[in-house]
Amino acid sequence: MRFLITGASGQIGHFLIQHLQGNGQEIYVFGRKCPSNIDNRFFYFTDSYDLESFSQALRLFEPNVIYNLASLSSVSACESNSYDSEYINAKFPVSAAYASMEISKEIGRAHVWTPVTPI
Repeated sequence: MRFLITGASGQIGHFLIQHLQGNGQEIYVFGRKCPSNIDNRFFYFTDSYDLESFSQALRLFEPNVIYNLASLSSVSACESNSYDSEYINAKFPVSAAYASMEISKEIGRAHVWTPVTPI
């Protein structure tokens, strides 16, 4: 199976990548920072604010499963960056899900899993 992971450079992403690699899965990463345990060929450099790039990554990688781990989870960071917090923790997951639904009509697959992050 093919997996696309956003926010993969965080703690959860690191362990998820290890788990998936241990099971021989195809892993692609979308974000600003390539995790040390991912080959650059499987990394799509972009930002969560660029939904067109997210759609392009979906078309390029044609994932079966999308793990959205991108989040702003530090309480102090959320309080001092309320716009970023709201976008990354609430708006991007919804926009990514809609983009995924549209692209899945084109490529015939893609399912989104997003952990719930309090705002």
